[in-house]
Amino acid sequence: MTNLLRNRLKNVFATVAISTLLFSTSSCHRASATDALDAAAMAIGDDDFVRRCAENEYAAAITLLEEARVAEAEGDHEEARALAEAAQIQAQRAREVAESRREACLDEGSVTHLGEIDPQSTSQTENTNTELDPTYEMIPVYFAFNENTLTDTSQQTLNEHADYFNSHEELHISLVGHCDDRGTVAYNMALGMRRSGSVKTYLERLGVDISRLHTTSYGELQLDDPTNHDRNRRVEFLIRE
Repeated sequence: MTNLLRNRLKNVFATVAISTLLFSTSSCHRASATDALDAAAMAIGDDDFVRRCAENEYAAAITLLEEARVAEAEGDHEEARALAEAAQIQAQRAREVAESRREACLDEGSVTHLGEIDPQSTSQTENTNTELDPTYEMIPVYFAFNENTLTDTSQQTLNEHADYFNSHEELHISLVGHCDDRGTVAYNMALGMRRSGSVKTYLERLGVDISRLHTTSYGELQLDDPTNHDRNRRVEFLIRE
C-alpha cells in the first residue's frame, strides 16, 4: 500500500470518526433536551392549588416551558435544555410559595397590582383597619449590570415601601426579579432570584414580616424596555391581599 493511499484512508477514517462524534453529540443534546422538557412538564403538572396560590410563579414556569419547546422545535437543543431546567426550578418554587400561602389562599385572597384592586375584594378590604391607597406608586427598584446589590436610590425607595407594607399588615408581597437579555436564560433566572432575595433581606431589616414576602424571578422573559438595559434590571412588587 503506497503512502498516498494510506494518507487518503487515514483522512477517510478521521472524517467518519468526526462525523460519528458530531452525530453522537447532537443526539445526546437532543435526548438531554427532551428529558429536561419531560421533567419540567411533570414538575409543573396541572395543579389548580399551585396555579391559584402561586399565580406569578406558576405562570413563570409555564412561560419558561413554552420557550423551551420553541427552542427545541427550532433545533436549539442547548437553549431548550437550559430553559426546561429553569422551568423545573421555577415550578418547584411555585409549589413552595403556594404551600407557604396555603391558609391565606384557601381563604380566597385575591392577587392584584397595587392600584388595580379587584372589585370583588372590596368587602375583604373593608374588614381591615386600614385601606389601600390607590394613589401610592409601587415603583420598582433597579440594579447595576450583573449585580444584586442595592443602590442608595433603591434603598431609599425600599424605605418608603417598607413603611407602606408595615402599615398594611394584611398584605403579602411578591418580589419579582428581572434581568436584561444578556447572559444565558438559566443564569438570568438565578440572577433575578438573587435580586429579589436582596430586596427581601432589606425589607426584613426594616421590620417587614418575611412570611409576607415571596421571592420569584422571570429572568429575561419580561423586558420592560428592549432598548434600555437599565430599565430591565429590576425587582417589581406584586401585592397579594
